[in-house]
This record gives sequence, C-alpha cells and structure tokens, in this order.
Amino acid sequence: TGTLPVDKAPCAGELQGPLTGPTAGDAGDWVGANGQVIVSQDGRIFSSDRTTHVIYIRPNVNSASVVLAGKLNTPGSVDASGTAARFNGPYGMAFDDSTNRLFIADTNNQAIRQINPANGNVTTIVRTSNAQTAVQSAGYSVAGFGPRGLALLGTNSMIVTDAVNHVAWHYLNSAMYLRAGVPSAIGTVDGTGTAARMNTPD
Repeated sequence: TGTLPVDKAPCAGELQGPLTGPTAGDAGDWVGANGQVIVSQDGRIFSSDRTTHVIYIRPNVNSASVVLAGKLNTPGSVDASGTAARFNGPYGMAFDDSTNRLFIADTNNQAIRQINPANGNVTTIVRTSNAQTAVQSAGYSVAGFGPRGLALLGTNSMIVTDAVNHVAWHYLNSAMYLRAGVPSAIGTVDGTGTAARMNTPD
C-alpha cells in the first residue's frame, strides 16, 4: 500500500493476491502474492503467500506459478513433500544456490523451514526451543519466536529477524545465536550486539 510513480503521476492503491492474468505468463500470477518474492540465479521465481499458507514456484518468467509446498487455505505444521506439507503464515525467504535449498520464515508456526525445490520436500530446521536455548547462556529468555525476514550469508549461515522479540538472530551450522538487540527491549538504537535496539524488525 502506498504510492507508485506512473508516467510521473502518483498512483495510490493496494495490491493483494493472488492475482490472475489473462494468460499463464502474466506477471499478476505471482507479483501480487501477500508475502515475498525472490529469484534464484538460474531464474526460478519463488513467492510466499502468508494468507493462503503456500509457497509458489515459477520455473521462469514465462511460466505460470504452481504450488511448490503447502495446501491452499490449509494452515498447519507438517514436514512432508509438496501439497502434503503445511505452513502457517509463511513470509520471509532466502535461497541458497549452492545447495539448491529454499528457506522460509514460517512466522505463525514460529519456525524456519527448508524446502528442496527438486521434490518439494519440507523440513523444519529451527523451532522456538532453538531460540530459547540460544539466549539462556546470555542471561535472557524468550517465550516465543517470530521469524519474519531471512538474509543468507553463506551455506548454513543466515540472519533471521524476529518481530516478536525485537532482535536479529544468526543461524549458523544448525545453531542459533543472538546477534543484535535484547529480547523484549523495544527501541531504535544503533549499536553492536545487545547494545542495539529494534522495533518489530521485518
């Protein structure tokens, strides 16, 4: 929602999805998804839809979107392949081209999931318990886990923003580390590590 310059004139409105165009290749098939869109190096397009609880894939810009994992309008938490898997409000994504793995911030399930696009197989790699373990050694505690944004740093290494606890985590080699902010300490402070403060990072 906001303004979009079109021919030097502001265009105010709202995009909600999924949109369907007149042909299978119409961009509206994927750009209106209520989530995020990322593109792999080989041109595959992945999009999350947190309202219908699925992950879409387009093999290229000229193909139609198909469901890679999850079942339309059926929230849940199931590790399985393709439409047998279940998500609940999937949002942020990151793709590792070196391992051909898609990572999903499954926000309402308080989890990070991994998808193998070759077969649609979904596995859970981070749960609330991983975040709880990560902060105990630093003297903090968290009741929940609200992953929203993912940024891949390298294989088995990514930054995870947590809108529930107002922090950023570092997922590294199957372990979680508190990287910036203090759980439940809301603010806007530039700093290093726990000296920083964030407010609902997305």
